[in-house]
Amino acid sequence: MIINARLLLALALPAALFAQGVPAQTACGSPRLTQTELGTALEGNTLTFDCQLNCDGWMASTSTDWHERHDGNGTTGSALVEIGTGSGGVQPTEQVGTWQIDTTDDPGTVTYSYDGVTEDYTYTVELVSGNLGQSGSTYNFCNSGDNIKAEATID
Repeated sequence: MIINARLLLALALPAALFAQGVPAQTACGSPRLTQTELGTALEGNTLTFDCQLNCDGWMASTSTDWHERHDGNGTTGSALVEIGTGSGGVQPTEQVGTWQIDTTDDPGTVTYSYDGVTEDYTYTVELVSGNLGQSGSTYNFCNSGDNIKAEATID
């Protein structure tokens, strides 16, 4: 049986953060992406969340990168697909949740809802390097407290 690592992480995250004493948070810069820019950056793209780039305490419990393909256009129910690495018991490619761009916030926000997890995760996003929506571009995903929670690169 393959266990969804993201589900395990989401269930263990709150306790792990308090137990570890999360290190000082890194503040997000500006400007943040607008709704339209979020669509350009995410729609149809696979982002790799690499723990080595910026774990910030919350991704440290997973030893593999997350490769999340953003299917759809960011409206309600757009599929979020984990691109697995295939053989040897490693997670296969499968839909793990949905993603949605909020049409009322500016700067734009993106919300991730993972299957089997009751909490949603909402972020603003900033372009760190590269060109919007192009391969190799790097983004910071920022929480409501303006702290960087993850760094991701378009595959």
